[in-house]
Amino acid sequence: MSAETQKKSLMAKIDVRYILTTIASFVLAFIVGGIVMIVSDAEVASKFSYFFGRPMDAISASWDKVSSAYSALAIGAVGSWPAITESTAQAAPLICAGLGVGLAFRAGLFNIGAQGQAILGAILGAYVGFSFHGLPMVVHLTLGVVVGIVGGAIWGGIAGWLKAYTGAHEVIVTIMLNYIASGMLAWLLTTAVFQRPGRTDPISQVVDWSATMPRLEGTRLHLGFFLALLAAVAVWWLLDQTLRPPQACLFPERQCGRWLSQARLRAWPESNTRSARRRTGCPCRCQQVSWARLVSTPSPWRCWDDLNRWAQCSLGCCSAQCRPGA
Repeated sequence: MSAETQKKSLMAKIDVRYILTTIASFVLAFIVGGIVMIVSDAEVASKFSYFFGRPMDAISASWDKVSSAYSALAIGAVGSWPAITESTAQAAPLICAGLGVGLAFRAGLFNIGAQGQAILGAILGAYVGFSFHGLPMVVHLTLGVVVGIVGGAIWGGIAGWLKAYTGAHEVIVTIMLNYIASGMLAWLLTTAVFQRPGRTDPISQVVDWSATMPRLEGTRLHLGFFLALLAAVAVWWLLDQTLRPPQACLFPERQCGRWLSQARLRAWPESNTRSARRRTGCPCRCQQVSWARLVSTPSPWRCWDDLNRWAQCSLGCCSAQCRPGA
């Protein structure tokens, strides 16, 4: 394959719309932020009362306000090496929380509870960090991370369970759980278990060094930032690079989903389905659906078997059993 052909192939894979949407999002955010700063500053806003008489007063004051704010933002974020490392430290938990929200969005659910899930994970991870002493760094750090992940997952699972078994809307439930988590954190920091000895203000005990992420000496750049980037790449690969099912194989005699309640599979358009069949050579003629809900099988093992058969169909490796009503 020539270099020109490779270049065309690469450009074909790049969706310009996504790039333009991302750029437009940043531009719009800066514009809205600038408007808010102008309106919220009484001195600047007062100059618009005589805008038509002396327009440059309002324009100059607005420009000074917005430009100084955004300049300070840029300098504070990337203006120096310490500022850059501080930005990475602040970005790591935000990246992980954003991935949790984005992954749920792709599944058709609105996870507004990233804040509460992060708080619960931080509470449990910090408890492991300052309660266990003398452990090797690999053991102590890994234990803290795993406990934090499990805690956040359980907190998010509350909303999932309520959604699946009671029909409670996940937006309302996750927002409420955010407030509960914040209140729980504020209360725990006043208890003897979490509050630092000798202090009356709400501050936790010091986490052992063996339970903290390795960092570059003299900076705030630590391993957690690179793990967050790795997680972002993994989620991107999962959402955009794995094979999306062109069809859904339904098994009427045992459709699974009590274990995947509310899970929905969006079928491809017919044109994409035909293209996928040509690429994979899928011999099966699976039922076409716009939305398929997997419901009512009590056994997770039967559900797993059905998912395996569905995955084989998606990959074009299914047998003659993969037909509607088979």
